[in-house]
Amino acid sequence: MAKFGALRVFLEARLPLILSVAAGYIVFSDYECIKNYEFYKTADFGDLSSAVANISAIATGFVMTFYGVVVSSSSDFIAKIKHTPIFLRYISFLKSAMFASFFSSLFSVSFSFLYGTNLWEAPQDRYMLSLWAFVVVYTVLAVTRIIRSTFIVLESKPPKKLGGG
Repeated sequence: MAKFGALRVFLEARLPLILSVAAGYIVFSDYECIKNYEFYKTADFGDLSSAVANISAIATGFVMTFYGVVVSSSSDFIAKIKHTPIFLRYISFLKSAMFASFFSSLFSVSFSFLYGTNLWEAPQDRYMLSLWAFVVVYTVLAVTRIIRSTFIVLESKPPKKLGGG
């Protein structure tokens, strides 16, 4: 089993949150510059929000299906590693990615409906865009973390006390 340093475990668990907060802050602080971009002024931004909603919905289905397969699997390998710390961390990452992708999908759909309406020009649009950037970046990083963690979990050996080598 690979040895994980404390810093690596901390970064693996918290890096999506740290980078998403940074993305939300950048959008919030540079909002006036973003608002003046030609891309932002066109309907392409509403299309981008719709595309993110579709991708998030697909990611939600993928992660929820994968969670169901992993949790209900009766294979000897999963049974041996089911109570190890790395597997429990992996399940928490899966749950985080499920909720993030589901929320990202819902938020992006509502965001695409609001774009181009009078509500969009309201003072809170800076906050909405920052929150949307936070949610989208967190979702991408959470799903990426699941893909990376899958390789770690599947390549790890169960502890010897559970019959591993």
